[in-house]
Amino acid sequence: MAVSQRSNRQKSDQDLTTWIVPDNFSQRCRYLADQVTVKLEWDLSVDQADQAAMRDIAGECPGTEVTVNPAP
Repeated sequence: MAVSQRSNRQKSDQDLTTWIVPDNFSQRCRYLADQVTVKLEWDLSVDQADQAAMRDIAGECPGTEVTVNPAP
């Protein structure tokens, strides 16, 4: 996802527990779906704090679907 240089610097390497599209509420669901997709596709771990943040944000996103492509 293309973002401004300023946004990229603000986020740095923070995760959902410390940074979640703070100034753009309309993009929160898309951002969450993208994060979940990447974690599932690459079999990345999710700690308890990250999982709690995902659940909280998901509650704001009824109908948002996450699609994972099967590995080749």
